[in-house]
Amino acid sequence: MGSQKIQGELWGKRSKDWASVQEATGIAGYEYVLQYLNIEPGNTLLDIGCGSGIFSNLASQKGAEITCINARVKK
Repeated sequence: MGSQKIQGELWGKRSKDWASVQEATGIAGYEYVLQYLNIEPGNTLLDIGCGSGIFSNLASQKGAEITCINARVKK
């Protein structure tokens, strides 16, 4: 079974529910990484597996230019 099938089932059916739980528990880690990377205006960032996009949004607020890639769910 490929990643697309597994991730599609996790994200595709109740993505808002998943994001509401994961975002709250992951925010401290995202903030730590952004501080560690010392994101500044004009930096570029590739977010692979961006999910709801919260990490990308936080980086964008610091001035980074973001490209996001996420799994596509086939229906």
